[in-house]
Amino acid sequence: MPGKSLLPYQRSWLVNELHEWEAAGLLQPGQAPAILDNYQSAESVSAEITSRIISALMSTAVALVVAGVLLLISFNWNALSDATKLIMIFGLIIATYLAAFSSRRRGQLPASNALFFLGAAFYGCGIMLISQMFQISGHAPDAFWWWAIGTLPLAVMLESVLLHALLAGLLAIWSGMEILGGFEAVAGGRWSFRFVSATALAMPLLVAPGFLLAVRTSKPRLLWIYVPLLTFWLSMQPVAWADLLNIPYFNPLFFSCSLGGLLLLIAQSHQPRNAMSLPWRTCGVIMTGSCLLPLSFYDSHADLLGESVEVTQGMLWQAVSILVLTCCAFAAAFRWSAYAFPDYLRRQRFPMAINLLMALMALMACWERLAAEALLPTLLSNAVMLFFGIWLLLLGIREERGRPFAAGVLYVLLWTIIRYVDLFGEAGGMLGASALFFTAGGILFASAWYWKNYRNEVKA
Repeated sequence: MPGKSLLPYQRSWLVNELHEWEAAGLLQPGQAPAILDNYQSAESVSAEITSRIISALMSTAVALVVAGVLLLISFNWNALSDATKLIMIFGLIIATYLAAFSSRRRGQLPASNALFFLGAAFYGCGIMLISQMFQISGHAPDAFWWWAIGTLPLAVMLESVLLHALLAGLLAIWSGMEILGGFEAVAGGRWSFRFVSATALAMPLLVAPGFLLAVRTSKPRLLWIYVPLLTFWLSMQPVAWADLLNIPYFNPLFFSCSLGGLLLLIAQSHQPRNAMSLPWRTCGVIMTGSCLLPLSFYDSHADLLGESVEVTQGMLWQAVSILVLTCCAFAAAFRWSAYAFPDYLRRQRFPMAINLLMALMALMACWERLAAEALLPTLLSNAVMLFFGIWLLLLGIREERGRPFAAGVLYVLLWTIIRYVDLFGEAGGMLGASALFFTAGGILFASAWYWKNYRNEVKA
């Protein structure tokens, strides 16, 4: 079993402490080396850091080589025959992959990963060049689809972060092109084909190997690649479904905010301080916090709600989709988590509340009597925005994490400033703004007091 990783300054601190404990008689002679054996050696840590630096340099070199080769070929491209062009394209790809395999057999992993990345880049360039040579026209996103299909096996088998990052970038471009422009390109085809194309429905199948690899190897860095990609794809689904169902009016903020709630729900199903939860929580906080900002303004509700039958239809679809996705994610995350149901339900109170509120506000748009003034959804959005900041504060306190606590403080201050500008310019004036500042200050004082008492209870 490999030793636990320690940074150089952490190892230096531990060695000094072990010497002091041994001198004070807290450790028996010979116990200090046994303790150090549980961690990576200084040489191993140094070699790992050196490997990462070399990988970063190799990646930069690869990008420069790709650019240079493309410019060199482009300079003389028109003067070459088609046969010469094909020989150059396939020869370059094969030679690069052979060099990558050779480097891997010799144990040169950084160089091998860089060469595999270079080969994958040449493979994609070959697709583009061949289609240009023979004037092959078709569905534009298919080029990036086939590029991603060719990169996926290498990324999974080699467990290279470079290739996983390239794969994620290709899938993001492919799905964006499919959803934003692919529907029009296949509008004359069968509805089933349009459904698959316009929604980029193959995305979950393509990211599943990366997710399974991240879970099997407990590598959060792979989740940092694929969770933002999945978030991007899901956030684009309202656009895709609006085209499919011919819904001219909808408010994607409700769905995007509930998507943040789903990500927070998955993060909360992990044990506290689990590194695997951080990508889910970070994306969830960004999605939820950014969507609540425009929803906290009165005009964002008044401009659209209750205007027509199309609006009602779009809001009903959004409400139903939010409720269905929330129930499915809640059940799946519970089965995957190690919590008993009461503890699991307690941890999921706030993410569930966000999603239920988004579904409720989408349903409110269907009732003209409630939607006419748009005051109720505006007040609800502001309440959720404020409680979201408080939830982040409490999360940082309970798990003793500085970043969620700092994010909560900044979000409460941001809400105060926005409402100050809003009220000072519209209604409430200075008295309303003063009340808001008192409220925000009281929340921060209460948080500091709670953190102090909470730590005293833990120590006791």
